[in-house]
Amino acid sequence: KSTPEGRRWSPWSFSTMIKRQKDGTAGRGLLFINGDLSRSFTFKVSRRKLQARSKSGYAKYLQFGTPDMPARPFLGWSKKSNKILKMEFGKRIRKAWK
Repeated sequence: KSTPEGRRWSPWSFSTMIKRQKDGTAGRGLLFINGDLSRSFTFKVSRRKLQARSKSGYAKYLQFGTPDMPARPFLGWSKKSNKILKMEFGKRIRKAWK
């Protein structure tokens, strides 16, 4: 996986890789074990911003890293995000005018 801008995340440490292999979750990806992080998000949309929050206690450590773990940013905005957003707005506006 990679950051929203497309930079690859740092691989796991050796100890994390061994732990994930032991518990059978290594094949699920760097940040995915059981889907708790994905389900922890709530979103708030206003006229000027989109706010995403996680009820997870560990999302900030994944996003920003710790002294013992590199950051693996999974939230952000990229050029591709802008393109997708413009396309979606265009679709919705055209649909609203029909």
